[in-house]
Amino acid sequence: SDAAVLEIFRKKQGGLELWQAEEERRLHAALIEEKLIAQLNIEVTEQDREDSFAEQVDAEPAGAAGGDANDDARAASIKELREYYAADDRRASLDDFLKTKKLEDLLLRDNKVKTGAKQTFIEFMGDEA
Repeated sequence: SDAAVLEIFRKKQGGLELWQAEEERRLHAALIEEKLIAQLNIEVTEQDREDSFAEQVDAEPAGAAGGDANDDARAASIKELREYYAADDRRASLDDFLKTKKLEDLLLRDNKVKTGAKQTFIEFMGDEA
């Protein structure tokens, strides 16, 4: 019936509005992040990239290039990552990730978390839960 079709449309429209609001929030957050990175002159160095490659290899499960792997296998894996990220678009993507990570580290390092009395989730959330 027409009423059923209209109800389905309303539900989909509501879902679309929720999705759109979330995407606008994400875009706004990304713009703020980009502005902070620029204002704080956060840059990525070659050493940052190399450290990232080593972290990625070392995070691999034992038996892969990381974990308990020998030095030759580790070096080969780092070399593969270095070659993979040599392309400009991949390097830019990696640099964006590393800049964001540096910003997050800076924000977390320079801010203190105040703890209060121990509460359950329901108590913490109050009427919002």
